[in-house]
Amino acid sequence: MKAPIIPLFPLELVVFPGQVVPLHIFEERYKAMVAACRGGDGGAGNSPFGISFQGATLYRVGCSLEIGKILREYEDGRLDLFAVGKRRYRMLKLYNDRPYFTGSVEFFEDGEEAADQALAERVGELYGQLRTMGRGQGLADAGIAASTSNSFQIAQAANLELEQRQHLLEMTSENRRLEAVEDYLKQRLALFHEQLEAKKRREANGHPDPLN
Repeated sequence: MKAPIIPLFPLELVVFPGQVVPLHIFEERYKAMVAACRGGDGGAGNSPFGISFQGATLYRVGCSLEIGKILREYEDGRLDLFAVGKRRYRMLKLYNDRPYFTGSVEFFEDGEEAADQALAERVGELYGQLRTMGRGQGLADAGIAASTSNSFQIAQAANLELEQRQHLLEMTSENRRLEAVEDYLKQRLALFHEQLEAKKRREANGHPDPLN
């Protein structure tokens, strides 16, 4: 079976399946890409495009997205829209024969395994603790509940670094991803506790916290 070819949008961004991504489209090449995805340029209506993390290199594993809604179209052709993450892919070959990049891709899913519900609940509870301690630091509520949490949802809400997010995106085991997120959340919580203890010591020595 021939590998599908999709438009690619290299960004300093890692997208997870199910994630809603707001985009402001202003470059001519990406205006053309969006037009193709909407059915112009010979494309199928609302066909997917891929976002691949562009860091020091262009990572081969990314996530396909579909346009959810065009929020605004400007007179000069710029667009505000949101797109929704769908399926992960491995890029097999990159093409540069259009105004925008395209790539032949292989979509993939997790391997079959029994979900560790106890692990998922632990991770959801850890995130709840982190969010309580880190209020004001950009941590999202995201409707996370211990009983329904998943690794992508928590990783998105917890503001993981891009390289950490990319590592999770490439994993094919939900339990392994949850274990990785659990380790990260424990590290963040330990850091918060250290900062809290340092603040208490400063206040006990008569030195108010300069951040307050």
